[in-house]
Amino acid sequence: MATGSPRRTAGLEAALVDFEEHELSALNDADTRTFAVRVAGPAALLIAKVIKIEERRSQARLRPKDGLDILRLLQTTDTDPLARRLADLAAHPLSQETTHQAVHALRDHGTDPDGPLATLAAQAVGVLEDPSTVIGSLIALTEDLLTAYDSLA
Repeated sequence: MATGSPRRTAGLEAALVDFEEHELSALNDADTRTFAVRVAGPAALLIAKVIKIEERRSQARLRPKDGLDILRLLQTTDTDPLARRLADLAAHPLSQETTHQAVHALRDHGTDPDGPLATLAAQAVGVLEDPSTVIGSLIALTEDLLTAYDSLA
């Protein structure tokens, strides 16, 4: 029996707005149960990761994987739809404040080669990829996203 009480976690507000419903079923064909689950969309995931890094920066608990997660989200999601979704989230009362915080953090830290997002992503790849390529890719993708986002305002 759980004894803790639920608490609000900053950065997850966008997931209440940006989600898709997916049906999950068992891998065993004999099990016919299915469950409908809500899965956060790419914009909500990006916001959550950026906010998480911002919180951890103040607590000196940064994790390289978080920077790499942001890079992978930017690499695998088309820029224009992602920018449109961010604009939608920035206009929604539930996610407005958090989205603005995340966009501000992307402007401050996502376009700086020495900033935490680029540094974390480069640390996460280690020797598997060229760190300067990872940093350049993160910055270029972030700049593209912010340009597309700004064009919608």
